[in-house]
Amino acid sequence: LFCKPRSGAGRPLVTITIRELRRTDRPAIAAMLQQPQFFHIQEMKVALELVDETLQKPEQSHYSFGIAEQEGEVAGYVCYGSRPMTANTYDLYWICVNPHRKNAGVGRHLMRFAEERIFAKNGRMIIVETAGREGYRPTREFYLKLDYKEEARIRDFYQPGDDMVIYVKRNPGKLTAS
Repeated sequence: LFCKPRSGAGRPLVTITIRELRRTDRPAIAAMLQQPQFFHIQEMKVALELVDETLQKPEQSHYSFGIAEQEGEVAGYVCYGSRPMTANTYDLYWICVNPHRKNAGVGRHLMRFAEERIFAKNGRMIIVETAGREGYRPTREFYLKLDYKEEARIRDFYQPGDDMVIYVKRNPGKLTAS
């Protein structure tokens, strides 16, 4: 997928390309996950386990990835997959953007990539679970800007003061039963 070039604030036009996961992407993904004061160690381990599982056994993996590239560099990634025991419900497991590429449209393009693929597979809805702690405020605002709706909040889920916030985006082409 080639995305429209983007510019702004004195930045030149830069094309974002989104492609499949490659073995050579793992070090860049690991580096992105080590953003200071954002992901906890356990979160990084889980994210890399999904990458490793997909790279080691792609035909058996339940995860799909989109890798964003800008100027030959991995600019971000998205990981999603179908939720077991549901009728076409999908989870967005991870989205992460290189800190040097933030606010350049990479996250939006990755989300659109995942949404298009999920909805093309008759996905009814996409579920995103994220943290309620202060450091995740921009992440929660990002989902709201992309028309995700806060569906639930579990207080103190991760630890005292850190809720689990659940967002949902429904496939506009699928009617829900009432």
